[in-house]
Amino acid sequence: MRKYLILLLLTIITGGCVTGSEFRETVTDRNALVVRVGAASDPRSFFGIVGSNLVRYEPINLKDEFKIDSLRVIFTANILNRESPTGWGLPCEITSIERRP
Repeated sequence: MRKYLILLLLTIITGGCVTGSEFRETVTDRNALVVRVGAASDPRSFFGIVGSNLVRYEPINLKDEFKIDSLRVIFTANILNRESPTGWGLPCEITSIERRP
């Protein structure tokens, strides 16, 4: 009985301290393309990024100045450890982005 109580106590103590990482990985792409997903008139449309390797990224913090369909960009982002709300791409948080010359 004492063994179970100790195990339960340890589980309670460490349960709040052990969490999964918010980020899965960091990616950088020097030849990516910003794309509008959906029609411009559709309120559900959003902007995503297609990488040079054709991986689709769904940024949660793309600034308005980069929300231009077919804009070439260089970006670095943290891939978030969660599901995409739309299922279109990998949810990510952009850490740096610039227009590609």
